[in-house]
Amino acid sequence: MSGFNIFDFSLAKVLPGCLPAVALSLSIIVGQASAAEALSFRDGIKEGDRRLESKQYELAEGCYRQALRDAKRDPSAGADDRALCMQKLAAVLQLEDISQDALPLYKKAIKELRRAHGPHSETLLPPLRALGLVEESDGDFKKALKTYRQALEIATDVGAKASPAAAGAATLRLADCEHSLGRTASKDGDAGLALSSYRQALALYMGEKSLPSSEPLQELVSDYTDLLEKKYGPGKTLPSSVRTELLKDRLADLSQRRGVAPSSFEKEVTVRLAREAMDKVPPTVLNGTEKVEAPEPVPLPSRNDIVGDESIGQQKIAFYERMIAVDVKSLGPEHPSVARDLSGLGAVYMAAGKYDDAKVVLMRALKIYETTYGADALMVKRTRSMLELVSDNQIAAQGGDNAGTNFIASLPAVPLSAQRLDLSISLSYLASLLYSLGRVEEAETVYGWAVADTYYTTGERSLLLAAALKDYARVLRTRGNNVRAELLESDARAITRRVLSQQAAGAYQ
Repeated sequence: MSGFNIFDFSLAKVLPGCLPAVALSLSIIVGQASAAEALSFRDGIKEGDRRLESKQYELAEGCYRQALRDAKRDPSAGADDRALCMQKLAAVLQLEDISQDALPLYKKAIKELRRAHGPHSETLLPPLRALGLVEESDGDFKKALKTYRQALEIATDVGAKASPAAAGAATLRLADCEHSLGRTASKDGDAGLALSSYRQALALYMGEKSLPSSEPLQELVSDYTDLLEKKYGPGKTLPSSVRTELLKDRLADLSQRRGVAPSSFEKEVTVRLAREAMDKVPPTVLNGTEKVEAPEPVPLPSRNDIVGDESIGQQKIAFYERMIAVDVKSLGPEHPSVARDLSGLGAVYMAAGKYDDAKVVLMRALKIYETTYGADALMVKRTRSMLELVSDNQIAAQGGDNAGTNFIASLPAVPLSAQRLDLSISLSYLASLLYSLGRVEEAETVYGWAVADTYYTTGERSLLLAAALKDYARVLRTRGNNVRAELLESDARAITRRVLSQQAAGAYQ
């Protein structure tokens, strides 16, 4: 037993638990050299990972140090094994805020891998990016830029040679390298390099079909925006329709495109309408003291009964017609309740595209309101606004105006994980900054992504989408693309009319 040593028992005394418990007890009980040989640097890595996961950094450091010593002594361990031990040890030293010891380890790992695989090996990317991050964190931006450039060169070379199956991962690594280079260049005062790198990184991220997470993209957009604001100031930003819409604080009203069942919504509307019909019947009708027939409750449609918006619209029209009849019989034809029901019927007609019918009933409602409350009353002004909206819709329909969907065919693809309302708003603001600073070509590209993200997030019936289309059209006009700009502006007008018509109809549900 003399001279027997397993994993250096001094380490076990200083860092108890660093060694796998089963192997340690086996070596003590059996006392054979074969037990020591069974333990390898891989066991030290596993135990270090376990300690690291539970944030026992000092114990993890001891395990990784022992693993590195064993890897150097183990003839079966290669350059990749030794470099892995160095990187793991360096990473935990960073967590312990001992970057001065982490730096030489990353450099040694890079040297090992370069000697084994050549100067353009993909294996160099992790230690190079980690080394650059340490140098950047220490404020040594010149060295960090040099390191990130090496990583970017390798990532570009690897991406060009990647197979279709590996292309996605290679693109994300390249985007990360561009982002890191841009971030460090910004800290070093090189705004030109930073903007160029950010632009490249954003194009790489947005060009992917899917992203593991939206966080790197959100961080990039934030860094991009911060640089523009820091260098040029937010005061130079021109007004935008999206910002104006956001100031109205109506985001909570936006309907989400995914995960919503329209039939369930319509059923709920029908239930509310039926309840409202019963609530508005005068008490004299309900207690039998007056001979007026109460309206029939609106029947709840089954899934098979609902064949589309037209069917629902007919039910709403029938509801309001019954309500008007009840109010006229019980309250008289000039009562404000009759005007309210007439306005509700007009809103439903407008949403259904029956503009002539809408005008007739709204004019009747307007006359009642003016007689009852006077020309300056709120309900009078509201009814006039509805009549103006009906006229706008009617003129657009007679002129063959589109349904607000021209833009959809030319939308760029947006990764699924990037389809977030907060990200679409951030992209819109970034685009407005670029446009305000005269970077019109970049602004056009970013506005395209912003519009697509807004559409994918909120659907085609959103005032925020209409606002984004207006801003996009302004950039296109600046670029000389007047034909497409007019199409987008027409889409924005059509979407706005449709949303306002639906809101008017919804006010009477």
